[in-house]
Amino acid sequence: MTIVNLLPDFIYKMLLNLRNAIRHKSIKILNYDPKKDFEINNRKLKELNLDPLYISSTLKDNGVDYDNNRKSWHWHLLAGFSKNVANLKILEIGTHTGEFTNFLSKIFKDSQIDSIDLHHEDQRFINSYNRQNNEFRSNFLKERNKFIDKKNINFFEMDSIDLLNTFELDTYDIIWLDGNHTNPQVNMDIISSFFLLKKGGIFISDDIFLSNKNKDFKNCQGADGIKLLTDVKKLNTHYIIKRCHPNNAFNKKYISVSIKQ
Repeated sequence: MTIVNLLPDFIYKMLLNLRNAIRHKSIKILNYDPKKDFEINNRKLKELNLDPLYISSTLKDNGVDYDNNRKSWHWHLLAGFSKNVANLKILEIGTHTGEFTNFLSKIFKDSQIDSIDLHHEDQRFINSYNRQNNEFRSNFLKERNKFIDKKNINFFEMDSIDLLNTFELDTYDIIWLDGNHTNPQVNMDIISSFFLLKKGGIFISDDIFLSNKNKDFKNCQGADGIKLLTDVKKLNTHYIIKRCHPNNAFNKKYISVSIKQ
């Protein structure tokens, strides 16, 4: 047991915020109220005609806390879109551990989940997420295989640059993009996703910065492609705060939710 486990939760959070204030050389985090982010996101869910109570129940059934300020709200969004639907085609770009793929397979039980990630021998795969270590990578792949071993999951080892050569146009009801976050790849993926999506389909993209002045913008460059398609009225786009966390005082990311027009 560590000292962290012995501390009351409110003291641990206070110390964590103090550490971040020192790291960022700013006291903004000490006055930041993440409850306001929760309120904003809950209003956005209603704008999207999603049911927070249903979302909370669905997340709870799958071991996820609605109010966990560390949890990305793509879990909430997809849980919301799973209400009263069946026989959808869903594409996930970026399988990673397969945990979220597994979650999709459970909440969209009667739907087909196609998930892609780089081939496990691709150097870009090996050199990301600490997978250079052979033992770690082997264990990672074993755990991922357990998550994606579901009847309604089709897993493809491929480069997303080949999306339009692999899948039919106007095919998918929902596309979740969480692959390479930098240009040119991310905006190529956004354009490919647009053409693979049915009219009225839902496109959700992770890690969006709404301002290129953000110091981490260079690592998450998908905003431009989505803005372009939204400006020319090919997409109707909403933005939801990625996490309702005190660190938003310094670095607020969003998830985009777009409807193909």
